[in-house]
Amino acid sequence: MTNSSEEPQEPQSWMCQGTRSSPHEEIENWGDKCMYPGCSQVRNGNGSSSPPINKEKILIGGGVVAALALGAVLLNVVRPSPSPNPSPSVSPSPSPSVSPSVSPSISSSPSPSVSPNFTTNQPSSDLSSGEEVLLGRGIYKKFRDLGVEAFRKGNYGDAIKFFNKAVYNDGKDPEVQIFLNNAKARLNGNPILLATAVPIDNREGAAREMLRGVADAQTQFNDVGGVGNRLVEIIIANDSNNEKKAATIAQKLASNPNILGVIGHNSSGTTKKALPEYEKADLTVISPTSTSTSISSPVFFRTTPSDTIAGKKLADYTYDSKWNNRFIDNVVIFYNPSSPYSKSLQQAFATTFKQLGGKVVASIDISDPNFNPQRQISEIRGKVEAIALFPNTNLTSVAMGIIKANTEVTGKKFLMVGGDALYTGDTIFNGGVAANNLVLAVPWFSGGQNYAIQAQKRWKGTVNWRTATSFDATLALVNALSTNPSRKSVLQNLKSTNLPSSQTSGNAIKFTIQGEVKLEPVIVRIGKGVPKRPGGSDYGFELISR
Repeated sequence: MTNSSEEPQEPQSWMCQGTRSSPHEEIENWGDKCMYPGCSQVRNGNGSSSPPINKEKILIGGGVVAALALGAVLLNVVRPSPSPNPSPSVSPSPSPSVSPSVSPSISSSPSPSVSPNFTTNQPSSDLSSGEEVLLGRGIYKKFRDLGVEAFRKGNYGDAIKFFNKAVYNDGKDPEVQIFLNNAKARLNGNPILLATAVPIDNREGAAREMLRGVADAQTQFNDVGGVGNRLVEIIIANDSNNEKKAATIAQKLASNPNILGVIGHNSSGTTKKALPEYEKADLTVISPTSTSTSISSPVFFRTTPSDTIAGKKLADYTYDSKWNNRFIDNVVIFYNPSSPYSKSLQQAFATTFKQLGGKVVASIDISDPNFNPQRQISEIRGKVEAIALFPNTNLTSVAMGIIKANTEVTGKKFLMVGGDALYTGDTIFNGGVAANNLVLAVPWFSGGQNYAIQAQKRWKGTVNWRTATSFDATLALVNALSTNPSRKSVLQNLKSTNLPSSQTSGNAIKFTIQGEVKLEPVIVRIGKGVPKRPGGSDYGFELISR
């Protein structure tokens, strides 16, 4: 392993022994609230807790907790499936506060906590609740790695201590926040198990964006006590944005009866490939980012507009645009016909553009190994006024080649429009001046929503649509949990979801019978000197139409 560039700074700690009425063993804390489940103590000005408490009670309480912790290690077994007779009640949706590391308010003492999913001494390389690092593997981070070691051994109290330090030192790492939440859920006992499938290996940026939204919703839900005194634990699954691997991941998740729902996958192709495994097991899957119209199942939901809506809105904008002092009548589409996402977006855009009176001169396959961006741009000069870029996530680099060729090849520049796969920091940094004026249809844009403000503080920077829709997906899923949830009750409760915009990332969430949400995408454009731009770049995305 390699050392990180700088040694983490040790945060100032304080000691807590509980209250006079509810003592516990002495525990060291780093946040402003005590990390011990159910403890209401807060840090005071001199870095300690409230006045001294009865030492005899401390010894008794400490002995009980120590015995329970030892039992958790010795009882390394799989927890039985949830009760088949769930309560019909759905937990109320909490407010969209996303504080990074506040202990959940729990009234009862922690029960012996055992692993509800996979054996802790043999962690999977693609599945982790905290037993193994998946995001940023090979990079040494002292407190995170100590927390992982403690979690793997079943020492959840120690894991909380180390993960809390890790969150303090690296406020941008969503994986460690989820691990911290999971350790608290294990220590509390009898956690409710969910999973999230993200593309860590091949689309790490997208994985981080998705996990931030997942972490926010999990933190919010657990911090108000969960449901029925049970907190949510989330398994992180790495599908590598690979369709075959996604199906294997889905098989693993579906075969564990304790997993009651899945947030994911990222691309439409991986979601479509994994969906049959979830459907066979009646396991609900809710995707925050898969937009293809070819995805459909009784167990499938999504919190992002489909390609039909996005393609129509982008075609409307393109046809009515004025570019180089002329209206757009002719367009060329670049896409991947083998990708469900790319193909459905191309079809929706082309159908609407033709209905408006425009002409699609050609739809060109960018997955062709002989595809040459410079040659293609040269060939369409004088024939069209605009190009539509609909790469799937694995071919965004090819789209970048087209964007750069639009500037490099002599002649008038084309209006460039595209899908949400290009709504990334990579497009801004790699495209530079060539990407200036690129127009995209995206599901969400940060514009002063309560969640956007809270998330920006939490993650120390502006979040994008993947984080917002992942927050909404996770929020909808935890809202569907009842006191004794089952896969059947989660599916039924999710169908009746009705979350107002004040509780979500900014859009009301209510699903149609097909599992769709009635949301309109927004139109954004890359511009120079815009207020919301990544550090180190002169360019950023700006909202131009809702």
